[in-house]
Amino acid sequence: MNFETILKALSEKVYFTADEISFLIENKLYFTKDELEDIIDQELERDIDKMDTDVIDICVFALNNKLYFETLEEAENNHFSQIK
Repeated sequence: MNFETILKALSEKVYFTADEISFLIENKLYFTKDELEDIIDQELERDIDKMDTDVIDICVFALNNKLYFETLEEAENNHFSQIK
């Protein structure tokens, strides 16, 4: 793999499925509030035929039910406390 291939891979957007997001939420591996909002924005930027409204629905559900971390530090602290 050459440098250009690596840069291309790193610059490509990552799209989550509703099932992936649901799985993480069910296991209390929450996103931050900003990440959920970014996922929604990213879906809304897609072509209408590629947009996954289930992803938007699960992110809105998480936001409405406060199933997120406020900050990245909070998420990291939670993650590391579960490892111990």
